[in-house]
Amino acid sequence: MSPWNVPQVIPPLPQFLAFPLPTLPGFMFNPFMTFRPLLALDEDVDPTNYEALINLAERLGEVKPQGLSKPRIDQLTSYRFKPGLSSPDQPICVVCMSEWEPKQLLRVLPCKHEFHAKCVDRWLRSNRTCPICRGDAGQQRSRSTHRPSGHVRNLATTQ
Repeated sequence: MSPWNVPQVIPPLPQFLAFPLPTLPGFMFNPFMTFRPLLALDEDVDPTNYEALINLAERLGEVKPQGLSKPRIDQLTSYRFKPGLSSPDQPICVVCMSEWEPKQLLRVLPCKHEFHAKCVDRWLRSNRTCPICRGDAGQQRSRSTHRPSGHVRNLATTQ
């Protein structure tokens, strides 16, 4: 009975029709209402066999995106912000959404986007791309010691 004391006319769906959508990522629909992974183990691979699982992991490759190493991050151009002399292209750090303050260490990525060094260093340890344009922050560039405004220098070698 429904809450309004009216008998339910439509019978409930049979249990075999209540199934997840066949468009789930990584699965494909089977007319027998079973789902199986698209990447199946080889028929002769025993899922309890440690070596077979290691081989499978090697075939699949690294899943987690790799960031930059600390030495590589330290090679990126950085400078101390000076309100009268420094004029970054963007008025705030888009990672923390805070304005630049005097004497803060800013880091410049190869794409020329600037961030607080602490903010972008944390980002770059797990991501190797710029938070704004997704350009590769790990690409090799000559170590710039100046910008057109003349205020950027690499502090890794001048501290």
